[in-house]
Amino acid sequence: MRKASYSYIVAILAIATLGVWTMVGALYIRDKVASGQVVDGTTGEPVSGAMLRLGQRSERTGEDGSFHVTGLRDPGRLVVEAEGYYPLVRSVGWAWWQKYAELDVALRPAHLTGVVVDAWTGQPLVGVEVLAADRVAMTDSAGQFTLPRLVPPLQVSVGTPGYLEWRSAITSYQALAPEATWQVALMPNTVVGVVHAADTGEPLPDVAVSLGGQTAMTDDSGRFQLHRLVAGDSVQVVPPDIFLPTQVLYSDAVELAVAVQPRRLIVTARDGLMGVSLPGTVVYGVGISRTVTSEGAQFTRIAPGTQLELVRDGYVNTQVIYQGEEHLEVTMRPYAMQGVVRDGDTGQPVPGATLYVADQILDADEAGFYRIAELTNDSQVIIKAPGFRKATLSLGAGTTSLPSLDVSAVSCAQDPPTPGPLCLDLALPPFQVRGLYIPFGLLSQPDTVRGLLELIGRTQLNALVVDVKGDRGYLAYDSQIPLAVELGVSNGREGWMTVQELLTEARARDIYTIGRIVVFKDNPLAFGRPELAVGRADGGVWTDGEGLGWGNPFREEVWDYNIAIAQEVAGLGFDEVQFDYLRFPSDGDIGAIVYTEENILETRTTAIREFTRRVTDALRPYGVFTSADVFGLTVWVEPESDMSIGQRVMDVAPLVDYLCPMVYPSTFRAGNLGYANPSAHPYDVIYRSQGAAEARVPPSTRVRPWLQAYWYTLDQMLLQKQAADDANASGWTFWNASGAYNEALFGVDDGQ
Repeated sequence: MRKASYSYIVAILAIATLGVWTMVGALYIRDKVASGQVVDGTTGEPVSGAMLRLGQRSERTGEDGSFHVTGLRDPGRLVVEAEGYYPLVRSVGWAWWQKYAELDVALRPAHLTGVVVDAWTGQPLVGVEVLAADRVAMTDSAGQFTLPRLVPPLQVSVGTPGYLEWRSAITSYQALAPEATWQVALMPNTVVGVVHAADTGEPLPDVAVSLGGQTAMTDDSGRFQLHRLVAGDSVQVVPPDIFLPTQVLYSDAVELAVAVQPRRLIVTARDGLMGVSLPGTVVYGVGISRTVTSEGAQFTRIAPGTQLELVRDGYVNTQVIYQGEEHLEVTMRPYAMQGVVRDGDTGQPVPGATLYVADQILDADEAGFYRIAELTNDSQVIIKAPGFRKATLSLGAGTTSLPSLDVSAVSCAQDPPTPGPLCLDLALPPFQVRGLYIPFGLLSQPDTVRGLLELIGRTQLNALVVDVKGDRGYLAYDSQIPLAVELGVSNGREGWMTVQELLTEARARDIYTIGRIVVFKDNPLAFGRPELAVGRADGGVWTDGEGLGWGNPFREEVWDYNIAIAQEVAGLGFDEVQFDYLRFPSDGDIGAIVYTEENILETRTTAIREFTRRVTDALRPYGVFTSADVFGLTVWVEPESDMSIGQRVMDVAPLVDYLCPMVYPSTFRAGNLGYANPSAHPYDVIYRSQGAAEARVPPSTRVRPWLQAYWYTLDQMLLQKQAADDANASGWTFWNASGAYNEALFGVDDGQ
C-alpha cells in the first residue's frame, strides 16, 4: 500500500510538473517572433514595402527590406508580395520550444523576356525600343530584350523607325510566367508615293525609286511603294535621262510626292576670234531648233549624249555633244566678218576704207560697210583710210591685240540681232599730218636731220616729208631696179644718212613718214635714155628753165620706172608715198617741145590719170597711203582745164588718199582769187583754197595743203597754219627748200 501510494504520488508529481511546464509553454513559447529581410533575388538589393502575411499577422518591410513579426502562435504559411516581383508562398514551422525564427526572403523580379523580328523576313531586329510603363529595353544583336520588375496591369509597346508600332496588354503576373518568351513580329511600314514632272505635273512611269537595297519602279500612274522608311532617309529617284536625278528626304509623310525637274539646257554662241556673243545663231537638235537670244537658246527635256549643231551665216557649222551641263557655251569659228568702219571721234562711217586680210584687199563702200569673206584663226586685219592712222586688228584665240593708236573693235549695234557673220564696227582714231619737208641734200648732214627729228618730237609736229627721188632725179637709197642701176642714180655717198636710218629713228619717235617722189622731172633718165625724154624738134633732149630734162609723161616705160621706184620706197617702210611733178612741163621754152604722141588736153589728162591709177594700183598691196602734189591753181581754174600740163583735180584726186595742193600765197599772181596782191592775204588764200579743193574731191580723198615756210614772216606763216586748221584741213605740211624752220611756228606738243 505504501508502494502503491508512492507510485501514485510520483505520478501525481509528474503530472503536476508537466502541467507547470505546459502552462509555462503556453505563457511564453506560444507568442513566437519571425524576422528577416526581403531582397531582390537577382540583385540582392533590399525590397522595401513588401507585404508579408504569416498566419494571421501581416507587415510591410522597411526601407532596408527588413521585417519583424511578433505574436505568432502556430506555424503557418508565409506569403510575400511586392510590386514587380513574383509572389512568394511557403510554409513556415518551428519547434514548440522555439520562440524566434529568422526568415530571409529573396523575391524573383517579374520580367518580360522576348525577341523582336521583322514580320516579313523573320530576321531579328537590333536596337528596337521595348517600353512597358516606366521600363525601357533595347533589343540586342540577337533581337532579344528583357524588361524587369513589371507590375501588371500594363501596356507593352514595341517600335522602331521603319516599322509599325506593336502593342499588347499584360493584365496579370501569369502573363509574365518565368518560362515565357515573347516573340514580337514588327510589320515594316509602307510609304506610297508618286513621281511627276515638275514642269507639266504629268505622272512619270518607269522611274526607279531607291532606298538602301530596295528599288521600286513607278507604275503607269507614277505611283510606287517603299518600306521601312525612316525620317531623314534619302530616297533616290532616277527618272529617264530627259529628267534630272533627284533625292528627297523622308519626313514621316503618309504619301511621298516627288517632282522631278526636266533637264534644261541654255546654249550660247561665242565668236572664236573676238569672243563676242552671237545672238541669232540657230541651234538644231532633238528634232527641234532654237534661236540664241541674249539669254541663250533654251532646251527642255534633252538627254545627255544628244548632238547639237549650231548654224550661222559666216561661221563654220559647229557640232557639240550635250553632256548634261546646264549651260553650254559653244565657240564658233568665223569664216567671214563684216561691219562698218567708223570715225573714232564722231562715230560716222568712213567711206572707202581699205582692209588688208592675208592676201585679200577689200574696200569699204561709201557707207563705210565692209565684208571679209575669208578669215583664218590667226587673221590680222589692217585698216587704212585717209584722215586716220593705219590700224591693225589682230584676231585669234578670242582676244584682240590693239596697240595704243590702233583700231577699236566693238560689236555692231543691231536690234533685233540679225544672224550673220562676225559683225564688228571698227573705230579708227583720226590722224592729221603736221609735217615739215626735209630736202634731198639735207641727208648729207645727219646731225641736221636728227635736229629736225627732235624738233618734231618736242612740238605739235608729227610727220616728215623726205625726198626719196629728188628734183634732180637721184634716189636717196640704194635701188635694185635695173634702169636705176644703169643710170647710176642710187645714193651711195659716204657720210649721208640713209633712208633706212632715217626711218628707224623716225619710228622710234612715232613720226609719220612720207617719201616724196619727183615723177616726170628726171634729168638722169632724160639724158640716160633720150628716147624716153621730152624732146625738141632737132631730136635732142628738151630742158626746162633749170636746164633739167624730163621723162616723157606719154611713155609707159617712164611710168614703169617710177612705179618700180614707188614700190621700192613702199617696201622700205614709209607710211605714205607722195608724187610730185605729176604733170607735163610748165616752165622754160615750152614751145620748143616736140612729142611723137598727140599732145592735146584729152591725151595729156589721160596720161596723168592712167599713170596715177597704175602706180596707186601697184602700191595697193603694200598698204601705204598715197598722195599727189598739185599746183595751187588747179583748185581754182575750170575743173575741165588742165592748164596745158595734164593736171586736173578731177583726174588725180579719186585715185589717191591725199590731195596736196601747193597753195603758197606768194605764188599766186595778181588778180588770182580777186586779190590785186594775193601774197598779202596768206590766211584768206589758204582758207579759201582749202574750201575750193574740198569741193572738187570725192569723200574718200582728204585735202592736205602745202604751206610755205619761207619768204614770209613768222606771223604770216602762223596765219597760214591757222587758216588750214580753221578750214578743217586734213593736216598740213610746211615747205622750205633748205629745210630751215622756225620752231616758234609749230608750238608745243599738244599730244595729238
